[in-house]
Amino acid sequence: MATFETLATNAEACIYALNDLDANLRRSMGGDPTPWDKGQRPGDRLAMALDDAARRVLRGIQREPERADEGLLAWEHFVLARAWEIANPLLDACSDTAFLGRPDPRHRDRFLRQSTAEAFFRRSLRLALVRAHPQETKESQ
Repeated sequence: MATFETLATNAEACIYALNDLDANLRRSMGGDPTPWDKGQRPGDRLAMALDDAARRVLRGIQREPERADEGLLAWEHFVLARAWEIANPLLDACSDTAFLGRPDPRHRDRFLRQSTAEAFFRRSLRLALVRAHPQETKESQ
């Protein structure tokens, strides 16, 4: 059961990270985040991309439980790759205003920038996918 919870927790954290990246990039360009009840978010695309892979990992672990750690490591690398496949076009599509940034209306002492949004995204992935980032996680603590 812990394996299923691990897969679900990893996926959910990365889905939220992608949605936060999208919202932060939109804010950095002066826009508003996509409303929760309208449109498809990047996290939704990730959820669809992970469905079959999660089933394969769980079937593999069910057949060979002694290889659960290998399965979870492969899962995290797969999730990481899919998350970046979705995130890179978002980052590439940013305008100059996102690069330069703008004051954060919620926190006057901070700026919203593309680089900050990407840094938050990288950190979220690193925290969610610990097996896929072993050295980075230890060094950043």
